[in-house]
Amino acid sequence: MRIINNSIHEPNFKKYLHLYWIYNFRRSCQFSNVTISPFFIHQPEGVDVKNIKSIADNISLYEPIHFLMPYLAHAIGTFVAAYFVSRFAVNHQFKLAILCGVLFLLGGIMAVKMIPNSPLWFNVLDLMTAYIPMAWIGYKLGFKVKT
Repeated sequence: MRIINNSIHEPNFKKYLHLYWIYNFRRSCQFSNVTISPFFIHQPEGVDVKNIKSIADNISLYEPIHFLMPYLAHAIGTFVAAYFVSRFAVNHQFKLAILCGVLFLLGGIMAVKMIPNSPLWFNVLDLMTAYIPMAWIGYKLGFKVKT
């Protein structure tokens, strides 16, 4: 942010405000998915989906259907962030959208490390399809040629 004549330079301020909004929107998508998932897919007894230790301790009780909502949270969150970044960025839309995917992929890798006994098939599916490909799709749908 540059100060010009003792005022905030508007384009830079708006750019950072957009990035802040996109980041928080992605977080709210993921959090709402975790919050509403028990209404659609009932979790095993004794599992608190808001507590990572509870999930890690009880991961053996999970069936394949229980992994649907976390996957959707990762994929939809990445898609939404990449869509809006490519929609509102002035230039370098592709680079920024893929950067979103890479940053969220790093978060996914951290999640895999926090739940080390999660099924290998889910880790591979999640890390291979929920981040970079969804960022690319978000870019493709969000990009518009500036005229």
